[in-house]
Amino acid sequence: MQVKLIDSSMPRVGRKMRNPQHSFSLKSRPWRLDPFMIAPVLPGETLKNLLLQYRSVSSRLKSPLVGWWSESYIFYVKHRDLTSQSAILQNMHLDASTDVSTLRGAGASLGRYHAANAMDYVNFCLQRVTEEYFREEEDGAWNANLLDGLPMVCIGKNTGLESLRDQTAASVTQDEELPGEVTELPFGVNSGTWANYYAQWENMRALKQTAKSFEDWLAEWGVSTPEVIERENKPELIRYIREWQYPTNTVEPTTGVPSTALSVSVSERADKDRFFKEPGFLFGVQTFRPKVYFSNQKGNLSEYLDDAYSWLPPVLADQTWTSLKNFAFGAGPLQGVAGAGGYWVDMRDLFVFGDQFVNYDLVADGTGSHVVLPDATYKARFASSAMADALFAAAAPANVIRTDGVCSLSILGKITNQT
Repeated sequence: MQVKLIDSSMPRVGRKMRNPQHSFSLKSRPWRLDPFMIAPVLPGETLKNLLLQYRSVSSRLKSPLVGWWSESYIFYVKHRDLTSQSAILQNMHLDASTDVSTLRGAGASLGRYHAANAMDYVNFCLQRVTEEYFREEEDGAWNANLLDGLPMVCIGKNTGLESLRDQTAASVTQDEELPGEVTELPFGVNSGTWANYYAQWENMRALKQTAKSFEDWLAEWGVSTPEVIERENKPELIRYIREWQYPTNTVEPTTGVPSTALSVSVSERADKDRFFKEPGFLFGVQTFRPKVYFSNQKGNLSEYLDDAYSWLPPVLADQTWTSLKNFAFGAGPLQGVAGAGGYWVDMRDLFVFGDQFVNYDLVADGTGSHVVLPDATYKARFASSAMADALFAAAAPANVIRTDGVCSLSILGKITNQT
């Protein structure tokens, strides 16, 4: 019997189209990152187009006015992107006897649609996507902020408190200078007046709180731009969809009582060809971010533009630490924080990011349009489970957003139905 060798130079036009459909039904919670699709792809295949369609309806909400963002992301995650599992997965393709038992998740997970003792690819992809697109360095580990076992996204609120820091936070050790290299400190830094300000600014810069570009800001939302140099083993964002929607008035069918709920309908395409060089997955995640206000902020930040330094004089344009302002506990705009120490704010952020303005007591109003942030340690990027529940008119299980949808793929490759 003759064996016909496959010519690796075979033109791509000889490939066939496959059209898998991945349907999904979800129960989501605010700020939680929920997987909704994992579709395997093979080397040499090309995604020709993608159609994502879904409708989401929430449980009854407290606020009839405050809008929500519905966000969906689809990534191409290669096996080599899964850094902790990469070696075993590469060996699996090369040696059929490779032991992959360490990659099998022992316990089942509803949120990841994972059966016990099976390959937990969803968890592997979710970890890498969260690390690369939904975490800042100061946020800690990818699973440091979880809701029902799934990672949370930041609340998505950029204000003049962008560089807010607890004044008791430990300083970051800077890299030592090279032998013979001496850093020339700016004028006045060694004096008691500015020494602490400069130290705090150095700390913020080390934590990447300064010199943030627009591309950095987009990356917080999971958007990569051509100007950002992609690392080889980083998941690639294929499609990003962000829809703004106000709540709508609905009628509870069982009681006839009018209520307010979020209702979102999405139908979006991706028609740019994507060639897959390596085996991996098209991996989809979804989240909902309500527009919220900080209830622990008791005044507007402009009230504290009360000296020449806060107004960013041009003569000090290269002395950027001079825009920092230190407030004692219980003073300044964050008089509602139940902390134990003071805090630092960079007044420059007010000019860059803006501020909130509320002319009523957010907590007493009870309309569910606020989060109790910043917290006792002056952190304000992530909400809690209780804050998510406070947006709804009733307790669990009436605290979710239900989604039903389908993602239709058209992939050019060599795989066809043979059975």
